[in-house]
Amino acid sequence: MFCNDMINLENYEIYIIDYLDGKLSVLEVDNLLAFLDLHPSIKDDFYAIAHSTIKELNIPETYPDKEKLKKNYIGKINNQNITEYLILNLENELNPSQKKDIENFIVFFPETKNELIAFEKTKLIADASIHF
Repeated sequence: MFCNDMINLENYEIYIIDYLDGKLSVLEVDNLLAFLDLHPSIKDDFYAIAHSTIKELNIPETYPDKEKLKKNYIGKINNQNITEYLILNLENELNPSQKKDIENFIVFFPETKNELIAFEKTKLIADASIHF
């Protein structure tokens, strides 16, 4: 830890963490306990943390029914043609059913929403007040 540093209100948390991890020397432990005696509110919190335990949970590494959690997308749109559909959508060339297909695709693949937004930013709207 810190060889010549004094424990103070700005660094005591580091010492407490190192104490809990077993990284303090005997001298540093003594210094920490002396510091805690001078600061009773910190001492109370320290002992609460030091004497608490975490119960080990017996959780399997993989969920056995993982496939049931996945939603399967079934539709005409896929990763190969989504760009074409997004452009057609921007140009108002899709029927309501195809627009719904895009919405469903975005639900299953939310990263596609960023691509849609990027395409929408490329569309310029003419200023009707300007006459040529």
